[in-house]
Amino acid sequence: MDMNNTINAAATGYYFNPNTGQATSNNKNSIPFDREALKAMSQKLRPVESLTGAFKSLPSSSFVDRSNNSISFAAGSTISLNGGYRLVLSAETGFQLSGELGDERYFEEACVMRGAMNRLLKNAEKDTISEISYNLRDYSKWESNITKILSKYGIDITKDFTFNGMKFIRGNDGRLISQRESDAKTAYEMQIANNRTYSLADDRTQKEVRYKSRYYLQSVPDEVKNLWNETLEETGANPFVNKYGNTLALMAVEQDFATGGNDQLFGDSVESAIEATRKILDRIDNPIREIPRADQEIYETTAQREREFYTTFLSKLKNL
Repeated sequence: MDMNNTINAAATGYYFNPNTGQATSNNKNSIPFDREALKAMSQKLRPVESLTGAFKSLPSSSFVDRSNNSISFAAGSTISLNGGYRLVLSAETGFQLSGELGDERYFEEACVMRGAMNRLLKNAEKDTISEISYNLRDYSKWESNITKILSKYGIDITKDFTFNGMKFIRGNDGRLISQRESDAKTAYEMQIANNRTYSLADDRTQKEVRYKSRYYLQSVPDEVKNLWNETLEETGANPFVNKYGNTLALMAVEQDFATGGNDQLFGDSVESAIEATRKILDRIDNPIREIPRADQEIYETTAQREREFYTTFLSKLKNL
């Protein structure tokens, strides 16, 4: 028995089922159903997000274009600050502080300005997506600091502006965001919506749907498995959407804990699969948990897709 699972079970009374992402009452269900397939399904892309490292996309020359609210700083560019300090732009390390140590107040101010400009510089990188700030207080300070510098050159950041070739706009929350990050977030939100389906889902999500389908249908006759796969293709629905669109998983967990580990809700025959599908449809129409008002819309959307999937599947089963 795996020691981590033993500790988990002793402390909580349940194990983790990696095949479904759900809890289980029996350690036998904590063993991967298909280890290689599970490993491939679990691989995730690593995000490109860093505020360190060389700056790869500095422009070849510096310029200010006030008519287009645009400014660029090339390597070697300098920005004069209070107290005789300067920021000098390096392609390797970004803006560096230059000047003789004098008034401590000006030195601290210069250090803050350096950090603010480097954050803006990194967000202008064309191959990096990184948050400008993580809380409102820090963001407000950051925007105030870059305003002090860019306004010297006639750049108005209350409007859309371009810095080192990257356009910055206001996001839905009113904060500055690079056009690249805005486009990436839009694409991400669209993919999240697509992953609530099967037909439009990305490759990883489709693999996850197929894997979980194999797991939950491992005991049924092949003809039932074939009809399930037909239903996936015909409806384009994902029956394993997290939170509200995963009725099969929820009911399988209930059966698991009621029986000591049997989470094969569909049983081992056509008749048992029909009975289970009817129960799933009834649960979709009559949820036993309260749906928060804020989640009603997403619940109705996922419930509609689930209902379509299992209604189609049930119709096919009845014709066997």
